Amino acid sequence: MAWVDPIHSVPALLLLAVLAYRLPALSEGGAARSLWLALLALAGGAVFNITPIASVVLATMGPSGQAVLVASCSVLASAFVLRLLAQTTGTRNGRTVTWLTAVVLLAMSVPLMVTTPASPRLSLTQQPLEPTAAGAAWLVHSVAVLSLLGWALLAGALLCRRYSRQAAPGPLRTRLYLIGLGCLTGCGFLVARVAVLVIGLVDPAGQWAAVGLTVRNVFLAGALLLIATGAGWPQLVGALSAASTEVASARSLLRLRRLWRLMVGVAPGIALTPSPVIRLLSGPLSLRERLYRRVMEIRDGLMALSPYADVDLREDVTASAVALGSPAATAEVVAEAVWITAALRAKDAGLDPSNDVEVISTAHRGGADLGAEVAWLVQVARAHARWPLTRRMVAEHLDDPVERAA
Repeated sequence: MAWVDPIHSVPALLLLAVLAYRLPALSEGGAARSLWLALLALAGGAVFNITPIASVVLATMGPSGQAVLVASCSVLASAFVLRLLAQTTGTRNGRTVTWLTAVVLLAMSVPLMVTTPASPRLSLTQQPLEPTAAGAAWLVHSVAVLSLLGWALLAGALLCRRYSRQAAPGPLRTRLYLIGLGCLTGCGFLVARVAVLVIGLVDPAGQWAAVGLTVRNVFLAGALLLIATGAGWPQLVGALSAASTEVASARSLLRLRRLWRLMVGVAPGIALTPSPVIRLLSGPLSLRERLYRRVMEIRDGLMALSPYADVDLREDVTASAVALGSPAATAEVVAEAVWITAALRAKDAGLDPSNDVEVISTAHRGGADLGAEVAWLVQVARAHARWPLTRRMVAEHLDDPVERAA
């Protein structure tokens, strides 16, 4: 079993995982179903060469049985690719010829598996070739299978190239480009495999046989990897986007942690801590959901601070910062940070909150959506923690925080 090379095992299993995820494509019918079935047959042929699976097949069916299974998967993959080509181009005669050829090749596989002894060199193994009628039959069958598969892969590459040019820039174009590139790489695999057959006939024990096998397997692994990536490209893009969102949410949570602690210290009741039963039923929150909850808690804390600060303080600080040459956006961030400092000082000093409805209902600046809101609060948190301009405005406007408090 040393001839089973696991170099393509990971790409083959990856392709199977993508196809399992895309199983609902079977219910779509038409071209989507043909593409899914072609990729499934292609992955199946590769899986039968994975060491653990191949060992079971070899133990039950022998080398000829294993080779027949792989060849049959190749024939089915070719038939479905050419069926896809016929469906997209509307050619019915081509579809009929394709299926007749596939049926003939599959029918040839049965007697070959039964009559071929275990010793001849098969097209998919590296055992010595004996000049017998069985070996010749296997060679003819292998050439026919390779020709059909090469035709299908080349047609698939041209079809993907054609439609990728027509598609708008986006996941669909990338998917077609990757699948087409995988089909071209598969053609390289077939060329390498033919070279292996020729080398096996001329010099089966030479060093070039091992080199040819390595090159063949590298092409096979590359083709499977490209096709698997193309087939699952939208899902891969979605997963990368979700991962990027989670990373950004984690960074924002860390940056807002200090401001959130200040707000919880002002009003401990703003912390939205669900009961253990609710946490058990709802499951763990994603980082984006936790960020959304933290923004709500900070906003609740700012609302709780509203009665403790002068309603005109923001405007005064903004005007002062602009007069010093700061941009208007920076001045507004600094004004919010100074306002928070004034409110915290007033509350810590034990002053009574204002009952003025205008003060309590004063709107805090923020964003129109979660992303803009988070960006605003992160800037406020930074300004409150370490901006020199904030410290200058605090010294200028809050010399006597008790008198300026509401």
